[in-house]
This record gives sequence, structure tokens and C-alpha cells, in this order.
Amino acid sequence: MASINGLYEKGFDRWEFLPGMRFGDREKWWGTGGLRAFPHEGVDLCLFRDTRGKLHAMQGTIRIPVMYDGIIVKTGSDFLGRSIFFRHECFDAGGRVLHTVFGHTRPCHVFRYEHPVKQGEIIAEIAETGNSNIPPHLHITAAWIPASMSSAGLDWETLGRSREILLFDPLTAVKG
Repeated sequence: MASINGLYEKGFDRWEFLPGMRFGDREKWWGTGGLRAFPHEGVDLCLFRDTRGKLHAMQGTIRIPVMYDGIIVKTGSDFLGRSIFFRHECFDAGGRVLHTVFGHTRPCHVFRYEHPVKQGEIIAEIAETGNSNIPPHLHITAAWIPASMSSAGLDWETLGRSREILLFDPLTAVKG
């Protein structure tokens, strides 16, 4: 994502995270803070540091590439934009299928169910929030989901609460 958006030309060095932006964090990093009802099911990319140590915020013009080949299995509204759910033909030892979800986006196209996507394909931009308490950011969730589970039933509540779904830190799967 950093390379396709020219962030290296701006001196991109690393993503920066406030408490509450990382996988499993309990804090809210936006608004007035406080605690989340459940641990964070993903990671929020909002800030980066350049090689001089200066902090930069993401903007709504940041383009979002697909991390791996796959298909779009669902799209839906979230409280800041649209969420796009991807299924990737990669299985864990338990037969679960890799899924990634990008939240708070503005899709580039109207996608149909099972629309194929290729790694690196631009599928959306980060949505402008229109809320001064919540800056533009990309939420990424990564999960191993049972192959038998219907994509129609996937939503943020199911991802965060189902015992059948194994969430993991998306930073272990994110490609620059």
C-alpha cells in the first residue's frame, strides 16, 4: 500500500499505531477514548512516520490494493464507509479458508458477488469520515473461516464473536 500510493517518495519509514489501533487492543483510539466492548478484531492504518521522524496522517485519496488473489464474497456498509470481504483460496491445517476484510472504504467499482480480484488490484480508497473525532483510516481484519460457513452471514459481529472463526493479526499478512 505504501508503494502504490507514493508514500516512499514522502519518506515513508513505518506505520505508527496509537493504543487501540492494533489487533487485540481493548482501548478506543478515536473520539473520547474508553474501552471497546470486545478486543479489536483487526488493525487500523491511519498514521505513518517518515525517515525524519515526522508523523503523517492518511487521507481519503489513499488507494487500497488487494493483498492476495481471491474473490469478493460480500460488501456492506460500516459506520464510516463500506466494508469489502475477500475469500482467498488458502487453507489452514483445520480446513479453514483465509479471508481478509477492508473496512471504512470507498469502493472504486460496484462489485458483484464472487467478483475475482488479483493481488495488487486497486479496489477502493480510504473513506473520508466526515467526523473530526475519527480521522480517515483503513481497518484490516484477517481470519481463518470454516469453508462450510456461508459468506452471507459474515458481518462485523460474526467476525468478532464466532468461536468457529480464528482471527489473527493482519500485520503478519499485510504486504507493503
